[in-house]
Amino acid sequence: MQQEELFAALEEGVTVVTANQRLARRLAICYASVQQARGLQVWETPDVLPWPAWIARVWASWFDSVQKADPISPALLAPEQEQVLWEISIRECERDNPLFDVHSAATLAREAWDLWHAWQLELTSHEGAYTQDTRTLLKWAAAFESRCKTGQFIDSARVADALAARFTSGRLCTPARLVLAGFDEFTPQQRVLFEVLRELGCEVTVADTTKTRARRVVKLGVPDAEREVRLAACWARARLEQNPKARIGIIVPDLGQVRTRIERVCEDILQPASLLPDAACDNTAYHISLGLPLAKYPVIHTALIVLDLSRGPLALTQVGNLLRSPFTKSGDSELSRRALLDARLRELGVSRISWRKLAQLSRERDKQGALRCYACPVLAEMLSTFGRIAQALPDRQSPGAWTRSFGELLHAVGWPGERTLSSEEFQAVEAWGRVLQSLAGMECIVPKISLAMGLSRLRQVAQTVFQPESPDAPVQVLGILEASGERFDYLWLMGMHDESWPRAAGANPLLPIALQRTHSVPHASAERELEYARKVTQRLFMSAPEIVVSYPRTEGERDLFPSPLIADLEEIECSQLSLYTGESWTTIIHKSALIETLSDASAPPLAAGEKAPGGARLLEDQAACPFRAFATHRLGARTIEEPALGLDPRARGSLVHAALEQLWSELHTHQRLCTTSEDALRIKVRAAVDMAFDALPQQHAARNPERFYTLERKRLEELLMAWLELEKRRAPFKVVECEEPRELRVGGLILKTRVDRIDELVEGGQRIIIDYKTGQLKALAWLDPRLEQPQLPLYSIYGAGDERPIAVLLAHVEASAGQMKYHGVAARKGLVPEFKEFLITKAGKSYDAWGELFNEWRQALETLAAEISTGKALIDPKKYPVTCTYCKLPMLCRKHEVFAFYREETDAEIDDD
Repeated sequence: MQQEELFAALEEGVTVVTANQRLARRLAICYASVQQARGLQVWETPDVLPWPAWIARVWASWFDSVQKADPISPALLAPEQEQVLWEISIRECERDNPLFDVHSAATLAREAWDLWHAWQLELTSHEGAYTQDTRTLLKWAAAFESRCKTGQFIDSARVADALAARFTSGRLCTPARLVLAGFDEFTPQQRVLFEVLRELGCEVTVADTTKTRARRVVKLGVPDAEREVRLAACWARARLEQNPKARIGIIVPDLGQVRTRIERVCEDILQPASLLPDAACDNTAYHISLGLPLAKYPVIHTALIVLDLSRGPLALTQVGNLLRSPFTKSGDSELSRRALLDARLRELGVSRISWRKLAQLSRERDKQGALRCYACPVLAEMLSTFGRIAQALPDRQSPGAWTRSFGELLHAVGWPGERTLSSEEFQAVEAWGRVLQSLAGMECIVPKISLAMGLSRLRQVAQTVFQPESPDAPVQVLGILEASGERFDYLWLMGMHDESWPRAAGANPLLPIALQRTHSVPHASAERELEYARKVTQRLFMSAPEIVVSYPRTEGERDLFPSPLIADLEEIECSQLSLYTGESWTTIIHKSALIETLSDASAPPLAAGEKAPGGARLLEDQAACPFRAFATHRLGARTIEEPALGLDPRARGSLVHAALEQLWSELHTHQRLCTTSEDALRIKVRAAVDMAFDALPQQHAARNPERFYTLERKRLEELLMAWLELEKRRAPFKVVECEEPRELRVGGLILKTRVDRIDELVEGGQRIIIDYKTGQLKALAWLDPRLEQPQLPLYSIYGAGDERPIAVLLAHVEASAGQMKYHGVAARKGLVPEFKEFLITKAGKSYDAWGELFNEWRQALETLAAEISTGKALIDPKKYPVTCTYCKLPMLCRKHEVFAFYREETDAEIDDD
């Protein structure tokens, strides 16, 4: 039966059963187009249903025709109800040996149960082939059947068999005619049902909606998958420009894995207007058949976060998503304040936050009584209402009652917001209503559940893939099975390499493998997959008059080859295809613009006597990149904090500094360090560590349990004891300054600084300047005109008076093996363990005297100070891209665009030469 005959049958009121929902919708659209072409304005809705919907309708018709003498018909379970019933059955069976993941076990058991009945496997006659997994399945299945019988339920796996029995007994009316469309194969269970209908006088026919004689089928090898997607999109664009009414198909075997890439390329080539800021256009040029899980749509994601908030504190990332969401009351009008509140939460360092704490911060005021900049009055009021409802929730209630409670919670926060929803958002909200109905429908399975269980079930149902309806687009991107029954004017099959098509076998582990292979169950064997793939490939080759089949030649470092099912096709080169060669919209807009060039290499100079912010770190950033110094210290640019469990490197460094400061305020001298017993020294170290922890900001204690602090105290105690052992091996000294703040003048620049420690030798009185480092230590770059670590050179020149220190040292207080040592320069050996005289080292041989090093440092520091004073803010990283690796300002400095432009200019100059 061809499509024309199929439409004629629909006009007569014949029921058409399709293999999937997509084909049913497509046939209904095509039928409507035919009626419109005939000039009709009104016609009967065609009776086109996918297989599951037809089965459910026939089963429901029993209730319309049931007689008083007939037995009560079992209720057909929805998929979500089946899942819950399987999970309950498995938990009951495994009560003495609880499973870690019951949900996954139930899903696998449902798949095995469906195959068992669809392919009519006789498990009882193969007991010798049972594995322990099969015995477990039989135990679970018996419990499932028992619960179905007790509750008078029937599941989707067995309903076709029940219908066949009722048709045979005459308890259901036999249809006069039935048309099947889009089926690549029929299961034994389906064949039995259709045979019963035929024997009862029903005319069951199979329609071929795709049969088209292909004029040419060619294959094409491309370098990689990215290039393959772009070629397919350019090919589709070229045919669309030739014939805007053409129907073009792009078939992708693993559509779910590459959906994001395909969507990005299709937007760029087929519908570039969608790339514009605030674009509000629907996809009218292309349509991707595979949707996303409903929970991933932003409006539904917000709803789930709101409901999770009623259960208890949420992770900061979730709270941030909620604060930035437009799908709550005043989500747009209060957006800026809520963004500042998100930043405030990160500054506080809390990792989890409750609705009470969020409401408290939302109404916070300063000492003068004015609202803080991050205060959100509407949010505070909203959370108060939400909190009253959340506090009144019972511990347990029916799924239907939880559905109503969830609706009240969402209404309290103004979900789904006040702005007009897009078509996709509106459909997602409607789908959410069906999710709530599914939850309420579980009441017949589990009469009462807890809040946690209700939210868990809700999330599981929301993982169902949701595909919003959209206008019929000329370019359809489909999976292989979704293309069943479709017909196109042009067709491109991509990704047809030997590792993806045919698919690898993967039999269900709960059923005997030999039995699955004997009955040719899907995925049971490589031979079965090859035969099925061959059948599907032949069907696809009859779906369009012009077909291109492509495969990537490489994936990463692996070589790929064409699928054996396309090995005999004629191979062509890209040059033989008619492709769209136009530039992307982004490039066109860029080239058409009148570009005004502004120099932003200079910032306003510092006023005379103005104190520069940032201290020694300002010089360090200026040496690394002038723009970084300007943006960080003068503009105040910084990234939002990302709090985490434990202490961050900065907090650990602060602890070491504070503990050593306390220690040396008591010890004072090298002699006292050496003469103090180990037990007494440990007592002092422990007291210093306790004082350091007491001085930590409160947010650290709020997110770290006391046990963690106990371990961290012990770690720091052992670290300091090991460090003091290294200090004992130094030449005798006394500590003269420790963490003393200073104000230094470098050229015309005034900097506030703090030196970690200054020691004075007992013999000779010369001084040593020391700075503690606890993190990873880079190689010292003190002999470079742009000092990468100018802090100690700065102290040694401008903070030590006229006398030059005898050593400038970085004390690397690090627990890693071999890392705990001093680094730096010294005028003579013997001052610290394993330290050479600077002038005899490889780096120091270019200097005639110790003082020359300080003269060079002075010149480098004054150059940096002059750059800062005059406002030099050029984007000029010292070692691109190494300097930029850990920089937090890439979005602000636009370094990628800047250096890409420089490379283009350089390349153009080379080409001209």
